[in-house]
Parts: sequence; C-alpha cells; structure tokens
Amino acid sequence: MILVLCCSASCKTPQRPTTAKSAKTTSLSGSFESKRGVMVALSCFCYNGGYLNTASGEEIAICIADDKTEINCKSPTFTGEYVTVTQAKDTNGVCPGGTMTYFKATSVRCD
Repeated sequence: MILVLCCSASCKTPQRPTTAKSAKTTSLSGSFESKRGVMVALSCFCYNGGYLNTASGEEIAICIADDKTEINCKSPTFTGEYVTVTQAKDTNGVCPGGTMTYFKATSVRCD
C-alpha cells in the first residue's frame, strides 16, 4: 500500500496538447509532398502529414486526421481547418515542444 502511495505521489500525468481551432472549414489544393513516417518538425504533431505547395507559392503544413489515409496522387484537395497546437517537450527528447499551426485535413480527394 505504501508503494502505491509513493508512486502515485511521484508520477506525473502526461500533459495533453492544447489545440485552438479556426471556425472555418475550407479546402486547399496543390502539389503535396508526404512526410509520413519521416522525422521532420511536423512529425512531432502528427504521423500522417506533409507539405502542400499552392499555386500561389505558399507552403502549408498538412496533418491528415486519419493515420491510415494514403495519398496516391500528386495534387490532392484537402478539406479541413487550420489548428494551432501547443505541446510540452517530449520526455524522450525527440520533440522539443512548442506551438505549430497546420491544416488538419478531415478528408482528401484525388481528381
């Protein structure tokens, strides 16, 4: 019983990321480069993501809500919304923590 009390007093609950959503669902299209499974800054916020380059030359970080969705075209259209996520430093030291704004895609369409 004492062991349980000591452990529960010294263990910390992991911090959950805080998320701020935009109020507007929108669609984006352009040339997409997947970073799924590749360690880049975006990987600290999502597994299935990448960067979309729009016709106007803007580069937008994209996180796909479903980790199993695969994109089999070069110019997909993403529907979703912008979110800003703040998370604490990873206790394993892989991710530094911080804040990132990205487009959270809830659906993907290839034309």
